[in-house]
Amino acid sequence: MKNAISVLLVLVVFFNGCKKAETTLTGKTYSIEEIELRNKTNEEKRRSLNVYYDLDDICLGSECKKPILLFFTGYSCVNAIKMTDDLILGDVEIYNSLSENFINVWLYVDDKKVGKKWLGYEVENFKKNTQPLFVVLNSKKEPITKIMEYTNDSKKFLKFLNEGKDSWLD
Repeated sequence: MKNAISVLLVLVVFFNGCKKAETTLTGKTYSIEEIELRNKTNEEKRRSLNVYYDLDDICLGSECKKPILLFFTGYSCVNAIKMTDDLILGDVEIYNSLSENFINVWLYVDDKKVGKKWLGYEVENFKKNTQPLFVVLNSKKEPITKIMEYTNDSKKFLKFLNEGKDSWLD
């Protein structure tokens, strides 16, 4: 049903030449970006974000052209999964900000091979054992914002991302 609505919306947009489409089923207006994002699977969205899963694999110093967003998460963490699905991969503004403005590093603290390493890193460096946990780092891997824990408020999370981006530019 979701795909049928999306196809209908794309056809309406195509034939009307407009930037927004409205469904007669829900009455909600969607932008073209929202329609395209809804049609992608979460795996496709993750790939297009160019997510790294190891902090050691990313750039250092002058090679970094963007701030680093660390996302301490877990395969079995309900709040982290919910936030990933609803905000990170589900909200167009947040998704675009992550895609355009950050080097995204997702560290799974419950991974069988490296989970202890990332949990230790989180506790040692940020004095927290909380997932989800977000930290924006500079190219020297130093925090440049306050940390962000779970939220379902997209405006609050977007404000955090904007502060990270702006701190990077200062």
